Amino acid sequence: MLILILMILYIAKKQTKYEKVSWLRLGTIPVYCVIMLFVTFEWELRNFLYLAILIVCAYFIAKLQVSGVKVKTAPFGENARQQTVEMRSGKHYLYGWFIVVILIILTEYARGELHDTKTLREELMKELVPYAVFSKGTDNWMIWAITGVTSLFYVLLLMRKYPAVYTALSNKVNRYRK
Repeated sequence: MLILILMILYIAKKQTKYEKVSWLRLGTIPVYCVIMLFVTFEWELRNFLYLAILIVCAYFIAKLQVSGVKVKTAPFGENARQQTVEMRSGKHYLYGWFIVVILIILTEYARGELHDTKTLREELMKELVPYAVFSKGTDNWMIWAITGVTSLFYVLLLMRKYPAVYTALSNKVNRYRK
């Protein structure tokens, strides 16, 4: 339980500091989770309705998360033509992930996979320590859906709201193509 509390405090503190915008930070989770969604999705008609509901929830969660983001730019390089872009996610980002964790717990409960406090603690650790999900994996497509789609909407809304973020990310992608 102490590790869980320390992880929460670490994540909360990290959201108050500016960090450089990068595809590694913003793109890894959405891409991986959406791929895993397609791999683990149970292709039944009923699940498409659940997926649609999760997509709508993910959009509004991402909108909440982006509402608290602060972005700053500073010139660097020769003649100061290039800009470094940094962002701070803030408390709205944490609120959004708190809602995501609640949704995941509810979906796990609805599927009958949460039956004791040990399982609940394991699910919380999976959410707070992303590599725990990636290393142990999960076959619950709903977890991949809400995590991946929320992260994807977060990046898309962030790029739409802050053109500097869009420019920074597209410059990095173009640099890798050369």
